[in-house]
Amino acid sequence: MLDIETVHRYLETTVGVSSLCFNLCLLYLILNHSKFKVQAYKKILLTTCCVDLCLTVITFTGQPALFADHGYMVFVVNGFLAGRWEWFDHLCCTLYCSSVHINIVCVVCMFIYRYRMVCCANGTEGRFKNLKKVFAVAILWSCFQISNATFMYMFGQTDEYRKVALEMLDRYSWSYDHEHPPYPAVTHATQIKNMMHHVIYMISLSGGYYIIIWCEIQIVKFLHMHGSSINQKTRQMHAEVNRALIALAITPSLTLLVCAVYHVILMKHMSFGLGNKYPSFGSCQKKVTEINKYFSNHFPKVGAKL
Repeated sequence: MLDIETVHRYLETTVGVSSLCFNLCLLYLILNHSKFKVQAYKKILLTTCCVDLCLTVITFTGQPALFADHGYMVFVVNGFLAGRWEWFDHLCCTLYCSSVHINIVCVVCMFIYRYRMVCCANGTEGRFKNLKKVFAVAILWSCFQISNATFMYMFGQTDEYRKVALEMLDRYSWSYDHEHPPYPAVTHATQIKNMMHHVIYMISLSGGYYIIIWCEIQIVKFLHMHGSSINQKTRQMHAEVNRALIALAITPSLTLLVCAVYHVILMKHMSFGLGNKYPSFGSCQKKVTEINKYFSNHFPKVGAKL
């Protein structure tokens, strides 16, 4: 019987591969089989497809680098910067988590949305009659991810992740005391608090995507219906709207990055996240001193840099 973590890993892999294939197919359609009356549509599609492809590559290369034998450089860089720039780890985790969530939450709805724009590029009337279905797919996919995240953090948030991290240290010959692991125990209350925080985080994230997708649909629909019948003055506004639409097309990435930073700040200052790794603000400096002292005693390769 498959556990929740295994199912989640399979889903991540499947969605990531689907994202890569869908975006490559869309790039082929955009470049070879579409005649865009409004060139801004082509720029929008190319921009968003390229961004998603880059994020997919980060997703595929980031996770193996953390959990496979060839991830040595990740630990070397972290070892050099630990204690000097504490936000380095937050930045790396934010970029990786943003890549994963963008591919998982947006791949289906954004693929259909872009495909409708490709169909619309040929000037065929009535191509927007099924946009409500696109909207429904986006919301259903987001709700699926909310439930998936809920079960993941309800049943999978254990010390197993910590043990994996310690096994990584063993793999790279960083000795540690097995009787006194360098992390606090995860209590049931912390697991519940962590789970609720991530549920709220995913709900707010899906709500943000709901608004963004609705705005994109309305703007593209307006431009398609009225783009050929506007006067010269309105054409100037039309050019401005096109530039705004290009910016709006990459807004999900920026929005998610802001949400991820907010998520990290909450974990750091309000004891959310994995156990009590991130203490309250008042005891933060004391904890940092204790961690530095521990690493100096048990991790000589890292302690020399602290």
